[in-house]
Amino acid sequence: MSIPAGPDPLVAGHSYATPSVDVYPFDETTAVTLEIRPPSGDPYAGGTPVASEVTADVEGTATVVQRWTAPPVAVDVPGYWVFAWPITGTGADVVEERFFVEPSPQPGGPTWVPTRERVATYIPERTVEIDRLSDGRPVCDFTRDTRPSDRQINMQIEDAVGWIVMTCGDIDATLHEAARGLCALRAAGMAELSWPVRDGDINAGQALLTQADNALKALKTRNDLLTTAPVDPDQSALLPVYSFPAPSPYGDYTF
Repeated sequence: MSIPAGPDPLVAGHSYATPSVDVYPFDETTAVTLEIRPPSGDPYAGGTPVASEVTADVEGTATVVQRWTAPPVAVDVPGYWVFAWPITGTGADVVEERFFVEPSPQPGGPTWVPTRERVATYIPERTVEIDRLSDGRPVCDFTRDTRPSDRQINMQIEDAVGWIVMTCGDIDATLHEAARGLCALRAAGMAELSWPVRDGDINAGQALLTQADNALKALKTRNDLLTTAPVDPDQSALLPVYSFPAPSPYGDYTF
């Protein structure tokens, strides 16, 4: 297992991963090394792991295991990384963990992307902060103390943007406000489905997504009309020209 240290999820150039692995059974003969396999380049040895005894779950039972922890690793390349743990002695095994490091965020994107506050207008109860003293009233924005959190709702918004762009392509400027509202509606529906508290949250989420599906169809239809190049009237007025082969000689014969 790896314990991330820093932003979550792991982002290339901004994050460190602290590798660790639990070994059971173990004794004084157990030895562990770490091999790091980045997405590009050759594998290399990690720092020297240090062992400690901790209590962890082993097949549903609290058990004392030997946890080996290596120094933090700077994950500076996006893609899949692998931490490989060759274990010798008691508990001998080879444990391999594969995890993904996201590319560093890039500026830009559609100008019609909604804010978190816009999403909150559809699901205000989701903006009640639960991890600190609160009067129980919605703050009408997503923070680290709401469920979903600000980071989680940002990802829902990103996915909703991709959903719209994949269907509609570039959005005409006159439809940016409609696209912004649709994106917020979709993100709100997915948030309700992803973090349900009551049974009614599932129904509410499905209702929001149904509205979003219908709005997407209307947006695509209107956007296609506005962005499709008009037909040249001169071209549309052309008449077809027909051509026939010359008749065969025997066609003139009278039988």
